[in-house]
Amino acid sequence: MQESSRPRNWQTLMRLRPLWSGLSRLSRVMLVLSVLASAVVAVLLALVLYLFIGGYSGGSSPTNIAPVLIPVALLLLIVAGPPAVLLCGLLWAGYRRSRRRHGPADHKTAAGPRD
Repeated sequence: MQESSRPRNWQTLMRLRPLWSGLSRLSRVMLVLSVLASAVVAVLLALVLYLFIGGYSGGSSPTNIAPVLIPVALLLLIVAGPPAVLLCGLLWAGYRRSRRRHGPADHKTAAGPRD
């Protein structure tokens, strides 16, 4: 690398670095957590659906646990469903806000880009 192409001082180096790079990490973390929370909600709904189907398709055998599956599915849906959906929604809202508020477009002035 030539001597003339290197930044001469710290301020020049800081200007070359994007202003929102630190917040970009926050957005990435929020995105990963949001996707994981969405996957948890999807698995929870699939499990509840599976338990409902198992409860309705059970036979009349006295050793069958099918009659218990519907109340367990309802209990799971009522107790675990709302907190999981709320957490998922809050994480997606946080991700959206972090991307909207700290994106590269916010660094332009109202009059237009700097010349």
